[in-house]
Order: sequence, then C-alpha cells, then structure tokens
Amino acid sequence: MRRLSRYVLRALLLATALALFSGCGKKGLQSTHMESVTRYDMSQVDAELSQLEVPEGVAPELFETLVQALREALEEEAKRPSVGVSDNSPFQVRELTAVNKSDMPHMPPHWLLRWAYENGGDYNQDGIVSISDLTPLAVHFGETVDESGRWPSSESQQIDGNEDGTISIADVAPIAADFGHDVGYYKTQRASSISGPWETAGSTVPFELGSPHYGRILFEEGLWSGLTDRYRFFRVIAEPHRGYDYEPSEPIDIEALPPKILGVAPWSRQGGETATFTAFVGGAEPLSYSWDFGGGAEPNTSSEPSPTVTLGDLGEYEATVTLANAFGEAHYHFTLHIREPYWRVETVSLEYRGVDRPTTVAFAPDGKPTLAWGALRFVDWNLYASTIRFAYLEGTAWRYRDIDVGLGVASGDTLSLVYSGSGSAGLAYGRWRSGYRNSQLVFWWLIGDEWFLHQIPEAVDPRGCNSAFDSNGNPRVVYGREEGGLYLASYDDESWTIGTIEPPGVFTSPAQIAIDSLGTIHLMYRRGEPPGPFVLDLTYAYRNGDEWVFEKVAEDVPSFAFALTPDEKPVVAYTTSMYQNPYLAFRDEAHWNHRELPREPYLLSADSLAFLPSGEAVLALSDGLNLVVARENGEEWNVESIDSAAQYPEGNLTAVDVAVSPSGKIAVSYKIQYLEEDLLGYIGEQPSEESSLVKLASIQCM
Repeated sequence: MRRLSRYVLRALLLATALALFSGCGKKGLQSTHMESVTRYDMSQVDAELSQLEVPEGVAPELFETLVQALREALEEEAKRPSVGVSDNSPFQVRELTAVNKSDMPHMPPHWLLRWAYENGGDYNQDGIVSISDLTPLAVHFGETVDESGRWPSSESQQIDGNEDGTISIADVAPIAADFGHDVGYYKTQRASSISGPWETAGSTVPFELGSPHYGRILFEEGLWSGLTDRYRFFRVIAEPHRGYDYEPSEPIDIEALPPKILGVAPWSRQGGETATFTAFVGGAEPLSYSWDFGGGAEPNTSSEPSPTVTLGDLGEYEATVTLANAFGEAHYHFTLHIREPYWRVETVSLEYRGVDRPTTVAFAPDGKPTLAWGALRFVDWNLYASTIRFAYLEGTAWRYRDIDVGLGVASGDTLSLVYSGSGSAGLAYGRWRSGYRNSQLVFWWLIGDEWFLHQIPEAVDPRGCNSAFDSNGNPRVVYGREEGGLYLASYDDESWTIGTIEPPGVFTSPAQIAIDSLGTIHLMYRRGEPPGPFVLDLTYAYRNGDEWVFEKVAEDVPSFAFALTPDEKPVVAYTTSMYQNPYLAFRDEAHWNHRELPREPYLLSADSLAFLPSGEAVLALSDGLNLVVARENGEEWNVESIDSAAQYPEGNLTAVDVAVSPSGKIAVSYKIQYLEEDLLGYIGEQPSEESSLVKLASIQCM
C-alpha cells in the first residue's frame, strides 16, 4: 500500500483545510434544510480520539495526522450555527435497481428491489458515522482506482467518501460532515406515475439484514406480482434512529429498467480452490452475462449468471463482468486476488437458546461444504421446539432448511451427515417419540431437492449413531442401545434390516463406521463388559462375509476418532487420559502400529479425523476455548489455533467435526456456546440467555 511521508501529509493537511469546509467532491457541506440537532459533544469526541489505537500495519505518523485532521474538522463543524443534514443527503440511495424472479421454483412470481448502502462517511459500514470510521481510512490510505475504475479490494470502494478515485486525507471531510448520522432501516415506496403520489410499499428493511458478502452492504426487498401489476415506479428512503429527514432515491421504472451491477463476490480466494462467483444485479429480463477472470481461472470466461471455476496461480487479475439487456449494458471491474492457502472462518448461523449438540460437516458433490446441527427453534414467547438444521451455500450466501421440528427432535449426542457416490445426502440421529427414553433412530435421505424420512423399525432407544453409504448407494447406520449392545441398520432396495454386532449387556460407546470401495464395513468403538466399573477397550471390527472379526486396539480409552486413508486402510486417533499423549494407530495386516502425537503447543485430542487426498492426516479438536487443527507434514505436525471463544462471555467451543473434499479442501464445523443479555427483549428483569454461533473454518490444501 502506498505511504506518504509525514511532511507531505502535513502539507496536504494545510492545503486541504479550506476544502474540508467548503465542500469536497460530491459531498459539499452546504446549507442544511432542517432544524438544529446536536450530533456530538466535542469533549467526548476528543477523549475517544485520544484513546484510538493505531491499526495493525499502519504507520503511527500517518494515523496521528488523520486523527488530528478529524479533530480539527469536527471542531469547525461544531461551531456551525445549524447542524443537520446537508443538501446532499448523506445516506441517500443512489444505486437502486430491481430484478424479475418469476422463474424461481416453489415461489410465486415476484421482483426483488435491490440497492447499495450509501456511506456518508460510514467507512466501516456499521450503520453510523463515528470515530471508528477513521480506522479503515488509515488501513486503505493511498489506494486508488485504475483506468477502468477498478479498486484494489472490495472494501476500498466505500472508503472513497469524496468520490475522487483516491483514498486520501480529503476523505476525512465526509466523516466530519455526517458525524453522528446513522441508518436504522430502509422504507420502500411505490407509485403508478413518476410524479406520484407515493405510498409505502411492503415492510421496512432493517439495516442489520443487509448482505456484507460483496464488500459494501447490499439490500433487497421482495415485490410480489400484485404490486408490480399495479405500480411501475419504486424508490427507497433511508430512515435513521433519530429524527433526521433523508432524501429518497431517484425512482426506477421496472418496465424500462437498464442493467445495473451493484457488487460481485468473491474478490479473493485461495489458489487451486473451486469458487462460484455471483453478481448482485438488476435490470429488465432477459439479462445476458459475460464473465472474464483476467487469466486467473479455468475456465477463464463464462456466460452463466453464477459460474463455478477453478482458480489458478497466485497473483492479482483484472476481472470484469458485463450485464446487458434491451435497454443497455453495464460493466463491473474488480481485482481478483488469488492467494496462498489461508484459513477462512465464517459464522454460518446464530442460534438463540443454542444447545450443545454436535455439528456435522460433509462436502456436497459440487465441492461445497454443507452442515447440520441440532438447535432450539423459537416458536412463541417462551416456547421453543427442537430442530435439525441443514445449511448449504447458494452462491456466497448460506441457506437453511429445518429438516425436523418438534418438541423433542434429537436425542443422544451424535449426528451424522454423509453423501453417497451419486450425490445423495443422508442424515442419521435419534429422535424422541414420547417421554425421555422412548426414542427412535431416523435417517433422512436427500434425493434431488427433497428430504425423505425413514423411521428405522426396531431401532428403539438408540444410543448414538454413525452412518455411511456403500458403493451401491445404500445407507448403513451403526448404533448402540441404552441396555447395551451394538447394532447395524442396513437399507437394501426397499426395507431396513437390523443386525447384531455386540449382544445386549455389552456396553459400547457411539461407534464410527466407514465402508471401502469393495463394500467391507469397518467399525471402531469402545467396549466394556459387566460387572463394572467398565474398562473401555478401543475395539475395531470389520465384516468378513457374514461374520464379524474383532480386534482390540488399545486399553482404557476415553475418546477416539476413526477414518479410512485414501488407500482405504483403517486409522484411529485416540487418547488414554487427559494427562497423557494422544496416539495415531494404523492397521497393517491385522497389526496396529501406534505413533505418539505431539503435546505442544496444544495437547491434541481425538475429536475428529480425516485424510487429505495425498495421505496426510488432519485432526480437528477443541480444548474448550480454542479450535485447533493439526495437519501431518511428513514426520512433523503443523498445529495451529484457528478460532477462539475467548471474546464471548462464558464462551465455550464444542461440537467439532472435520471433512476433506476430493480436491483437498478442509472444512471444520463447530459451535461457540455463550451467554448474552436480553436476546429476546424481555420486559422487566432481563436474564442471561444461552446462545450459540455455528461456524465453519476452511482452507484449500492442494
């Protein structure tokens, strides 16, 4: 990033002092059109400015110059006799469009009204212009657009407050001009004539519902066919939390709508990764697309609305998407950054009253991760229903399906999401039928876009379960029971059958199953026989014809994780106690070779195990506070903390699962449980409410 010396910055500060108050670019400080409103107290502002920390990677002298420039600009602004909204309304929507979605399956004909968040000095896009907007200005200081109007990153474009194509000290002026202004929500209006009269259309759109995936925040609001049949003109007004009056957007005519591109995602991905690109667009149908990735992807061009490509060599590429219809053409230029592999951590879902049930992650046939987890779903006031939630990616946005909802959906402590070779998904878990102990093993089968429920007969009161598809696409579910024993539920053609692996009376922990390409079923579980206290031996079993063959792997094992290597050899990671080293055991011709795993910088445990296509093992685990991933690298292990629950009150990180795609992408799902005050806005005494974040960490390793 380009840096200026402090002497040059001081000269610029003096040279732009007049410009800060006479108007810069398109956002001049001109006469106001409303009564005086006190937006800030200068003594409090000065105290907050004094406590600002220098952002990482920013020269201290640069940041101090920007702080001083903002201080002086705010002091001058505070002296003005009237402090209101400038003639150029700071949060006026200037990029409004709409797109016809009449062809969406399972949805009535409708339009989507779409617009971009106009910043008015809100450079960190949190909905209010404040001191914190100085930080992104400093981080991106000196960045400019190229000859095509292409910014270096998706975050850069919203920081150019005076819209001169350069992020400079002059961009302090919009912060001072609009300091204290905010956006609470947006209101849409409709009219049958361009001259009005205008009336409210639909519900309001809260600022929090904007999509951050495109660099700047973007919004959309559904317009059902009943509206668009009677009205052809629409506009949007930003509404603040306080009593300012912002100007409405220029109206659009949905019967003669030229193409417009508001944003593109993603701008940055890992080399070798498969990525799906989406554009946030509007315009009258039919719309044609033309993508050009500047030589950074294969294929490098596409005419699809959302192309999926494989990213190439590391570097920066000048990419473009073009949109055309009968009323014109629109271009959007962006810089595609292809980087070294790095961990991407994202929140998939926020769950109120979250419960500590496992997450499970698996890769769909298109190479995208999918997740499932158990949660409590808010029904009404203080009533909740259990649910199994399935999450998948549509473009860059997460979508959700509640597969099973009831007053007692999930039981036990296991949840298993798997895919067959043909791409069908399966999800196995225990479901309460009535009372606490009377539960049923169920298997949900995703065929096409529909989930189908299988209540497995005779599998009563299951204790944990794990599932896999065989090479013919038939599911197999292994589970225990409350009174002991280990069983295998097999689906063939049209029915389920139950086979006994361990008899009743033998205690077994939740088993893990894998099926190789020859159809051999491999199991790993802990086994103990009465009278107790049980010493639980780690036991491996495989199916040889109609018989089960059993082998003891280790003694007194509290936890383990099991998987097959790419060449289909069974491997187990296990611990013998919390104070002793974990081990990785490989089976070689009926003999188990045990290798100690490192203790530093974290004591590894056996939460979840998978293998890269090249054969290296991947362990994902939690020590309660940190998400730790250990990757085998020859004779060494690369052990790193990916995420932490430390920033949440009484945070606890749990429910870790790992999956690896055929292309070598690692995905780790997990939950962060924590307490939060007043989640549901109770009246009177406001108790702490339990909540959970469902998160996903991913990296491309090949």
